[in-house]
Amino acid sequence: MESDDCVRMMQCERPCMRAEDQDAKTSDVYKTENLPFRFDHPSRWNEGNCVFNVKESACGSRSILFRTTNSEYGSKPPCVHTMPHTYHPRNHKYWEHLARVGMHRNRGFNTALDRSRV
Repeated sequence: MESDDCVRMMQCERPCMRAEDQDAKTSDVYKTENLPFRFDHPSRWNEGNCVFNVKESACGSRSILFRTTNSEYGSKPPCVHTMPHTYHPRNHKYWEHLARVGMHRNRGFNTALDRSRV
């Protein structure tokens, strides 16, 4: 009997896919720190993007014939349990400096002869 219960539990949906968890915020379930809106509201992840949307109705049905193990990644919508709990953005100091001064340009004078390949 116990093995049948385990099989049924494995075949059920993940706990984060329940209807009451669809609008749950990550900060309601976990202690979060410096979390942007997109990570705090996983139910609104990629809304309106047909290519990367996880909803079947947006893109139509997909063929089971061409399903690969690589297509499992992203096949389920994100939920509060798969979102990061902290957010550490990178320092943009280098890119801000590059935007002010521009890319490096080689203004050297070419004195070598160009060799013909003919």
